[in-house]
Amino acid sequence: MADDPKSSPAVKAYELEKARQREQEDKGDLVKVGPPKSHTGEGAANSVRSWIKENPLTAVALTATIGWILGATR
Repeated sequence: MADDPKSSPAVKAYELEKARQREQEDKGDLVKVGPPKSHTGEGAANSVRSWIKENPLTAVALTATIGWILGATR
């Protein structure tokens, strides 16, 4: 018997992120949509990683957009 696709860790993470964003919107909080402020060395890499972990949907959307733009300009 096949596993339920809705029980995968990726789907659960997606659903949790959507719920978190809805909760922030309900509270009137702004959802962060931008890269971290740090721009130097290893600190920047760790800062980017933490931003991606906090905003996985935004990170995927940005990556897809950049990929689409690069593909469309070739």
